[in-house]
Amino acid sequence: MDGWIVAAGIFAVCVVLMSQCSTEKQEQNQLIIEQAKQDRIKRKEQKIKEGLILRCERDKAMAKYFLNGISTPDDNDDYSVFGHEAAQIKAQHQKEKRERMERLIREANVNCN
Repeated sequence: MDGWIVAAGIFAVCVVLMSQCSTEKQEQNQLIIEQAKQDRIKRKEQKIKEGLILRCERDKAMAKYFLNGISTPDDNDDYSVFGHEAAQIKAQHQKEKRERMERLIREANVNCN
């Protein structure tokens, strides 16, 4: 009878140890899964950041290109075809051109990092 009690005790100890090992393994697996999720999120964020930087650099280069091709506001343009509204239209066109130049200058000087 003592042999059965010892065997039952050993069996009970084995079951407890196995369940404890199983719990530890589940916790380790959960940590590994969580770490993998975090790594995927970081990689995705990094790709987005790299894409935004590339887009910014492209826009900056385009702004510089267009800025080099635009002349300064020119008072020599002829607006006489607009008749009595010539002065108003000339002022509006010059204002729009200045605003466009200022926007291009801001875009050309932006820091993409």
